[in-house]
Amino acid sequence: MCKVHECFIILILISVTDVFCIGSKITTQGSVEDLIKSTQTKSCRIPSAPNTIHYQKKSDSEKDVLLPNSAVDGNGAVVHIECHGIARENTSWHGEHYMVCYDGKWYPPNNVCIKLCPALILPNSVLKCTLNDEPVSCEENIRPRTIANRTCKSGHMDDSNAPLNFCKDNGEWNHNYIDCYTDCGEIDTEYQPNGSEHDNLVVSPWKAGLYKKKNESEEFEFICGATLIGTESLVTAARCVRESDGSLIRNDLLRVGLGKSYMLWNDPRDIHSQKYEVATVTDEFLHVLLAGNQVSKLQKSLEFLKPISFIFLKGRIEFTSFVRPICSDSQGLNSQIEHLNGTMYGWDRNGNHSLYRSLLYTNEECKTLISNMGNPDELNKEMKKFGRFCTDRVFPEFLHGSSVFYHNGTVDAYYLIGVLIGIHDSISVFQGMRDREAALSMFAYYNNLIRIVRKEPTN
Repeated sequence: MCKVHECFIILILISVTDVFCIGSKITTQGSVEDLIKSTQTKSCRIPSAPNTIHYQKKSDSEKDVLLPNSAVDGNGAVVHIECHGIARENTSWHGEHYMVCYDGKWYPPNNVCIKLCPALILPNSVLKCTLNDEPVSCEENIRPRTIANRTCKSGHMDDSNAPLNFCKDNGEWNHNYIDCYTDCGEIDTEYQPNGSEHDNLVVSPWKAGLYKKKNESEEFEFICGATLIGTESLVTAARCVRESDGSLIRNDLLRVGLGKSYMLWNDPRDIHSQKYEVATVTDEFLHVLLAGNQVSKLQKSLEFLKPISFIFLKGRIEFTSFVRPICSDSQGLNSQIEHLNGTMYGWDRNGNHSLYRSLLYTNEECKTLISNMGNPDELNKEMKKFGRFCTDRVFPEFLHGSSVFYHNGTVDAYYLIGVLIGIHDSISVFQGMRDREAALSMFAYYNNLIRIVRKEPTN
């Protein structure tokens, strides 16, 4: 029999019996292999996970990238983790990002990268998030399959009709939330006038200016009026967003100014102004494209929208006493009012804030008015188009694209009626909702249009 200390130092092979001396026991060749196998640890496989790179360090400056499903020794091998983009580790592990393989198991387990959804930070909204029916934060570390539920703070509203949202596995929300906004068509009655030129902004917070970049400079020049009608959308005349050759002006050349007392883009006196880049501009061709397979169904709406353009902004608008949206008369309630006086806000020839009022005529009244004028053919042709109405006041050219509105005393709110699209020798022509059919035709399309542009689910 072998002595114990000799067997740990010397391994004696006896060729006749093929035995090994291990410890204090003598065993056959087959038994030795079994023993060796029993002392080996199981290897681990590199998991296949999106957004995740696994590697082992060769040195401080070199690393060996490991492919998915490749084997790693199970004797305590260390594998480091690197995540792409906004992905984060799906673990509470702190310190260096790594995992250890021991006997076929990873420690910590399931340590792969996932993509988190962007934080939901909406000042005018109340948000509640849950994951697996447990409450979680809506502002940080939002994991896939988190469900968000949004309501509006008191005094605010939401026109998306999509309060529930879902964080998808690719790190994107099912749709983009737009922050709740103050009730449309309302002015800030708590504002205390101080006798400054900014007092006028409070009674016309939906007034906007559309600007275009000058050549290669960083200056922008005023081209048209516009009107704020939602959390990120405005309406103007289609002619305002076209180049002289009829093509659309590029989005990157356009800017929108809100809360401005003065027409000049960079007027230092505009202390309440907000300036935005343009994300999308629509015209009659885009309207048809977005209508998709509903073109025939929406033919009346598309005809109505030809002279109108919607502008969608980059970034969220901050609603203040000086920047608020106007309501749109989606039911055509103004058509019930005879001899309706409309109001327009814009700028005068010197670039200062100005107010314009005029009696608004229905389409039929406009035709009668035109028949009493000389050379009425062109205007008669204009009035035959769906959605037209007019006034016998000739407005200045720089009011093109601005909106005319009225005050609805029943609900104490201001409502947009139409957009100024043409100025002639004796009348000014609007496109809008002076009759109920025109109003219904517009909103049959517009409600889905904003969802398509925002990439929200349609009804």
